[in-house]
Amino acid sequence: DVRKPITPILKSFQIEIDTLSKQSKLTEETLLKIYQHLSELPVKDPVPILEYTQTLQTGLEKVSDLAAQNQNLKEILDELAHVKSQELTVKQLRDKIKDLEKKTEVIIQ
Repeated sequence: DVRKPITPILKSFQIEIDTLSKQSKLTEETLLKIYQHLSELPVKDPVPILEYTQTLQTGLEKVSDLAAQNQNLKEILDELAHVKSQELTVKQLRDKIKDLEKKTEVIIQ
């Protein structure tokens, strides 16, 4: 009988068709709900909302830029603190060298 080998394939195919049909129905219902919510909005003209959204987006971009600049400035300040620490160490070492030179001159004389 030819039907026996084909039966599992047909069942799988039917299950796939049923699954896709359910997904399609759910998608259509969701889209309809979204459309209904949008149609109930008090503002019919979306332009002001879109302009406001654009303003918010621009503000977010500025905040992001400022955060990057802030991070950069923190790194620069850390480097500056390190350089100042090195300068202090260099000054202390120079002072020590001068003291040693003076002591050496006193010993030589």
